[in-house]
Amino acid sequence: MEPDPRALIDDPRFHAYHRDLAKPRQFNTFDVLRYSGYEIRHSNVLAWLLRPADTHGIGSRFLEWFVDHVIGRFPAADRVRLAETSFEAGNVEVWRERDYVDVTILFKKEKCLIAVENKPESAHPHHLDQVMGYEETLLGKHRDHTVRSVLLSTSPDGTVNFPGIAHVGWDCVREAIGSVLAAGGFPSPDVQAFIRQYLDMVERWFRPGSESFRALLDDHRAILKELRRVLEKDGDGGVHAMTFMEKTPINRRKPDEYSVRDKGYGWEGVYTEEILSNEELAEMSAPKVEHEVIRRLEDFMDSDDSEYRRIDDYFQCLAFGSDEVATARGTAQMTATIQKNDNGSLQNVIST
Repeated sequence: MEPDPRALIDDPRFHAYHRDLAKPRQFNTFDVLRYSGYEIRHSNVLAWLLRPADTHGIGSRFLEWFVDHVIGRFPAADRVRLAETSFEAGNVEVWRERDYVDVTILFKKEKCLIAVENKPESAHPHHLDQVMGYEETLLGKHRDHTVRSVLLSTSPDGTVNFPGIAHVGWDCVREAIGSVLAAGGFPSPDVQAFIRQYLDMVERWFRPGSESFRALLDDHRAILKELRRVLEKDGDGGVHAMTFMEKTPINRRKPDEYSVRDKGYGWEGVYTEEILSNEELAEMSAPKVEHEVIRRLEDFMDSDDSEYRRIDDYFQCLAFGSDEVATARGTAQMTATIQKNDNGSLQNVIST
C-alpha cells in the first residue's frame, strides 16, 4: 500500500510541531546550517568547552563542573583520585574521536581517562555494550591508566543506572553552560552570542517532547521518504512539488477536485473561496469591508472543517522537513492571498 499523507496530516504530533514552528524565533546559526541534530557537532562544542585553554575564555570552569558532576557516580576508589585532579591546562588533553570515543579527557599526572559517549537521544540498553567496548579498547592501550566512562544522553540526568558508567543528561549540561553564561563567565561578546544560540538550539532539540518529534519522523518515514525521492528526482531547478501532487492528490476520492491552475509568474492555484460577494461589497463602507473581510477570514482559516484547513495541512505535509529526511534544496510553500475579481468580489486564493 502506498503511503498516504493523510496519516501524517492527521497526526496530533504533526500539528504540535507546526504550532511550535510558527512561533517567532530569533536567528540561529545552527538552524541555518542544520546542525541541531548532528551528534558530531554537539561533541565538538562539548570538547571545546572542556579544554581549559580554548577560545571560550572560561578556563577550566566547565571542566571542573563536569568532573564534579560525574564524580559521585564513579566507584569510590576513583572519587578520591578525581577529586585531587589538577585542572591546569598543561595537565589536560581533550580528544575527539580517539579510538571511536566521542570525547576523551586525559589527566596526565593522575593518569586518568574519562571517556564520554555522546548520544543525542534517550539512553538505551545497547549503549551500555557500546560504551563498555570503547572502555575495553582504552584500557588495552593505556594499561597504566584509570579509565572511566560517561554516557551523555537526552534522558533526565542520573535516571539511567548502568553499572560502572556515569550517566549525565543533556538537560543538566545545558543548565551548567547557562549558569556560566548568566554569571558573566564568557568574556567575549562573540562567544556569548554563540553560546546563547547554542543553548537555544539545545533547549529546543533536547527538551521534553523532542522524542515525540523523532517518533513522528519514524512513524511516517515512508511518506517522508517518498517526498524526498520525488524532490530529488526533479533535480536542481527548484522543488517541483507538482510531481508529488499528481501522484498523491489532495483528495484521493475526487482527484480532480483541486485541479492545478497556472496563475502565471510561477504560481499555480488549486482552490478559491469567495469571502465577500459583489452585492455585499456594494452595500458596505470601506471600513466595514475591511472589518468583515478580516472577521470572515479568521473564521474560515481557523475552522477545522474548512477546505482551507484541509489544503493547508496538505501543503504543510509537503513542506515538512528535518535534517534526517528533507533535502536542503528548499520546501514547497503555501500562501493565502486576497484578490479582487473582475466582478468585484473578494476571494481567498490558495496557491503553491
